[in-house]
Amino acid sequence: MNIREYRKSDFDSLHSVMCDAFSSDSLYSYFIEDEEERKKFVQQFMKFRLKFGIKKGKVFVTDDCKSLLILIMPNQEMKPGDLLTLGGMAAMMHCSKEQRNRIVSFNALADKQKEKMISQPYWHISPICVETSVQGNGYGSALMNYAVKYMNNEYPCYLETQSSRNIHFYGKFGFQETEKICVPDSELISYSMILNKKK
Repeated sequence: MNIREYRKSDFDSLHSVMCDAFSSDSLYSYFIEDEEERKKFVQQFMKFRLKFGIKKGKVFVTDDCKSLLILIMPNQEMKPGDLLTLGGMAAMMHCSKEQRNRIVSFNALADKQKEKMISQPYWHISPICVETSVQGNGYGSALMNYAVKYMNNEYPCYLETQSSRNIHFYGKFGFQETEKICVPDSELISYSMILNKKK
């Protein structure tokens, strides 16, 4: 399985993979309960996430474009201007006030959690996606191995997940769970994980 960096011609295929991965995701289901509304939001918001990854990091893909990993570079925080110019705000405008409040409140909670656990410079995996049809065939592991080698222990790496089953997966690559927090008014738990730089 070959891993390479993103090409412009990959965009639509990768966007489709991201929509497939997140349309039924527990966090996005918490944001927007209605399935049809959620799919419309995810369609727009995943374009923003992919554009942000292209601008502020590295996007690694398998040759068949059935999986990708976005690695945000150190010292590349999301700014309000990024939300505006890359389409994040446009996606949010189609949400109800209640839905926007959930999204904004969660992001503020996640940012606070991240700031408590780690300080710049660090890498940030956000996100890793594998098309449903090929899950369990080593795509995610191949991407993670590639990303860990690429980072070359220069700085620590941070990620968050809302799935307890992912903790074991990331643990295989040296990530350690550092904290978990309960998302208010939900059954969701958000886990912070860090891969530390070798001494």
